[in-house]
Order: sequence, then C-alpha cells, then structure tokens
Amino acid sequence: MPIVHPLRGHEVLKKDSFEPVAIFLSYPMILVTKSENPFNNFAELKTYSETTPISFGHFGDGALPTLVTMQTFKDMGVQLKGSAAFDEVNCGTVLNGDADIGLSNIQTVLPCLTSGEVKAIASMTEQRLPLTPNASTYAEQTGSDPLYLWFGLFVKSGTPQE
Repeated sequence: MPIVHPLRGHEVLKKDSFEPVAIFLSYPMILVTKSENPFNNFAELKTYSETTPISFGHFGDGALPTLVTMQTFKDMGVQLKGSAAFDEVNCGTVLNGDADIGLSNIQTVLPCLTSGEVKAIASMTEQRLPLTPNASTYAEQTGSDPLYLWFGLFVKSGTPQE
C-alpha cells in the first residue's frame, strides 16, 4: 500500500507516512507458459510475438508486478494480442489457453512446474530461484535493477518505539 498508492497518484498515503518494522513474507513472482512453447526468455518471446501475438494473464492492471511486466513488454517490443486480469493466475490459466503467458507467484504454479507442464521464462526476484534455475531474472534479461516483492509490517511515522 505505501508503494502502490503513491504510484497511482493517491495523496492520502505517502511513503513517509509509515515506518517499516519488519518484512514478513517475500513473494517470488514468475512469468510462466506451457512447456511446449518455443520461447524461454524475453528475447525469444519478442521474436515469437512478431508472428504470433500472445495473450497475457495477470492479477490486475494496477498491481505493481503487472505494471513492471507490461513496461518490460513495451521496452522489449513484445506484441500482445491482449491481456486480462484473473482472480488467480494458476496452472489452468496457461494450460487451458486462457492466457499464453501468466504472471503468478511460484507457490500457485508449483504443481505444474514440478510436473513439467509449464516452464518459467523469467522471475521477478533478486536472484534466480532454485526451483527454476533456467529462468533468468527480469534484471538479468533487461539490465534493470533487481526487483522482488515483499510484504511488511508498517506503523504510522512517529509511533513510539515501545
């Protein structure tokens, strides 16, 4: 909330209104597709999309991972035939063709990663994930700063230490 709301222009919440106390969950996001698809990274996805525009499934247009991914697609020239938000981007989202690629957290797609039905083509993490060592990070593929998502506990600025 302290990050997304200011980015969206909401002035009620400002970054300096809160003080971080702790990180309690990191949230590895990965871009997945069917294992049979002929692309394994953003560069190959761009080339593929030049003849076969792809559909992109995500959690929502205002979500930070979606914004970063859409900007990455734009910067790299990936052609989309469409994008859609889903309540949950899971194995079925890409396996049944609702989306050619899906942005999800690794926990949600772990069963089909383990079975080999889907593959990761990028991770939104600081380092490659042990479960998907062949999928390079967004930063490795784009030259951008490393990016990862986490959830934290915050208090209002000025809250007494005790």
